[in-house]
Amino acid sequence: MAKTHHPKGPLVAGVYSSTQSVMVVIRSAHTGELIRQGRGAAREAAWALSGDAVAPHWNLGDVTSAHTVATPEVVERYRLLRDRTEGW
Repeated sequence: MAKTHHPKGPLVAGVYSSTQSVMVVIRSAHTGELIRQGRGAAREAAWALSGDAVAPHWNLGDVTSAHTVATPEVVERYRLLRDRTEGW
C-alpha cells in the first residue's frame, strides 16, 4: 500500500454505526477541521448483498425528530471523557 500525505497533516477517522446506518468522518489530527464525511445505509448494504433488482422493504416504524438549542458544554464534556478513556 502506498503512503500518501494530506496537506493538512495526519488525519483521523471516526466511524459511527448503528443498525440503520454508518457514518465516517475524517478530520485533521492537528486542528480537528472536518476534511470529509460520508454516510451509508444498512438498507442499501442489505440490497447489494441480496443481489435483488428491487430494494427490500425497510420498516422504519414511527419516525420523530427533535430540535433544540446547541449545548457546547455537553460536547466538551464528551470530549474530555473521550480523552480520559482513550486506550481502554
